[in-house]
Amino acid sequence: MDACTSGNYATIVSQNPDTKRTRVKLQSGAKRMIPLANRAMPVEHPHGGGNHQHIGMASIVRRDTFAGRKVGYTFLHVTNASL
Repeated sequence: MDACTSGNYATIVSQNPDTKRTRVKLQSGAKRMIPLANRAMPVEHPHGGGNHQHIGMASIVRRDTFAGRKVGYTFLHVTNASL
């Protein structure tokens, strides 16, 4: 039996009702003893996430803006390939 989440999982190896412990094998290969009463719980993330998050404003600033704003991605660079 496997307990799965987004990108993670654990496999139940054995259960001992006498000691009330469950042995699970994690995705990394490590084995752990957890209480028998523990349950997997799916957690939803309704507001998204991921690698391409919206920052709420333009990330490109003008070339003549003040120094504190010109961090990270700055003005567009014109190359010979685009001419």
